[in-house]
Amino acid sequence: MRQRVAVARALAMKPELILMDEPLGALDALTRGNLQKEILSIWSEDKRTAVLITNDVDEGVFMADRVIPLRPGPKATLGPEFEIKLERPRDKIALNHLVDFKKSRNEIIEYLMEIGQERTAGMVITEYVLPDLVPLKFD
Repeated sequence: MRQRVAVARALAMKPELILMDEPLGALDALTRGNLQKEILSIWSEDKRTAVLITNDVDEGVFMADRVIPLRPGPKATLGPEFEIKLERPRDKIALNHLVDFKKSRNEIIEYLMEIGQERTAGMVITEYVLPDLVPLKFD
């Protein structure tokens, strides 16, 4: 509930630039979906510039016109820009059937996988064997 109030309060002030850093991250799936629709509805009224930081590729593609991944590391930098060419208003259920949605999503995920492989190249991966867990019987 606090997250919803914080988002509503920020949007009500009508700033020229809206910066949202994981505004929906702590929400359950239903509330998250409803708030995504609400944010897009409010945004469509005045179309102010908004920067949404998210770890969810689907959320980024659903809500944004452009997705710019962050390259991880101590000196993190911005990755390439992926333009999202999907008509608005967007419907989440319909998007799952659109080729352009799947294409945008896959391009971003492929890029993220590539930089993940670059980061782990040459690293020594240690495999740990975990013990089997046996439940205790309390009689």
